[in-house]
Amino acid sequence: MADLVPGTNYLKGSDSNHTRREPIHNIFKFPGLRGVGNMGGIRRAMQQNPINRSSQEEAFVVLLDTGKHENWQNVYDPMSGILTYYGDNESSSQHYLSTNNAGNKALQRFFQRAYNEPEAHLAPFFYFEKQVDDSVKYVGIAIPYVPGTSEVDALSLEEFTDPRTGLPFENFVGHFTVLEVTAKREWLYDLKRGITVSEHAPNEWLRFLVDRDLSSRVERPLVPGERSRRRERLLESIGYRMTIFRRTQGRFRRALLESRRCCDLCGMAVEPLLVASHILPWSVADEHQRQDPDNGLLLCVTHDALFDKGFITFEDDGRILISEMIPRQELQRLSIDETMHLSHIPRNKAYMRLHRANIFKDSSR
Repeated sequence: MADLVPGTNYLKGSDSNHTRREPIHNIFKFPGLRGVGNMGGIRRAMQQNPINRSSQEEAFVVLLDTGKHENWQNVYDPMSGILTYYGDNESSSQHYLSTNNAGNKALQRFFQRAYNEPEAHLAPFFYFEKQVDDSVKYVGIAIPYVPGTSEVDALSLEEFTDPRTGLPFENFVGHFTVLEVTAKREWLYDLKRGITVSEHAPNEWLRFLVDRDLSSRVERPLVPGERSRRRERLLESIGYRMTIFRRTQGRFRRALLESRRCCDLCGMAVEPLLVASHILPWSVADEHQRQDPDNGLLLCVTHDALFDKGFITFEDDGRILISEMIPRQELQRLSIDETMHLSHIPRNKAYMRLHRANIFKDSSR
């Protein structure tokens, strides 16, 4: 799996098997994880988090222009940065949202989120163009949003004629803004594992997520030794990622404080010292789980640190489990003992089961 660099052609493999030599299939290979399919112009790659196996969100979507459609032609205008890309329904015998690869469903969902739900999960679309030698050229990240254009104009439902039957059918026509920026292989791997706010994400992508700002579409290459701008881009990236984290964490903490005002374990009630602690960690949770009050405990700073590091966890009935890695003579200093239990027990037990299985420092593992 290599970095995706705008304008770069990625060659097909030499394997006799069509699937294994297909360029998109080879680009998106992930160790121990599923890649993307080798069929269709819209290919969805789902998140595969080793802890949060329940995620049903796309990690990213690949758009491939093969140039061979009978009914339409996808068009990218590099001057304006606007990509016109058609959905994946080509038949009068099915509903436009019932396609095999669910490409139209993905278009509908992510245009809706980009325009109306700025805090919802948004998967990047990676746009490629197939070449005459069957290689593919990476163009950039296609954003389902066009500044100054309404959602209904950016994603419209239009009628076409099926050349095989002469019958009409409906399909989406989407207009994207393309960011001609490099997508690092580390970011792709993070996306696949459900890490949506990655340190490897391009600043241009983060800028859109935070501010819906698409003013900088083309990445200016860094000159070797240009340390000041490297540091500037790094600080900008950190700033955007912290903004996304604070927005999510602030809402989550307010939701927990609405139901109680003290530590769920010890009862300490100094509000500035209470931490909204995710049971399934923020870094591996999907957007719903990051906001789900059942995925949270309100803990004092000491007990939050112990829980976050896996030194304590809880049974389904709220009883505390203390890791044997903590010396027993330190328990009093840490204000914990084996008789303690949670005063507020989350209804969804699945989160705590994941914490016990994957984060708790059990000496038997």
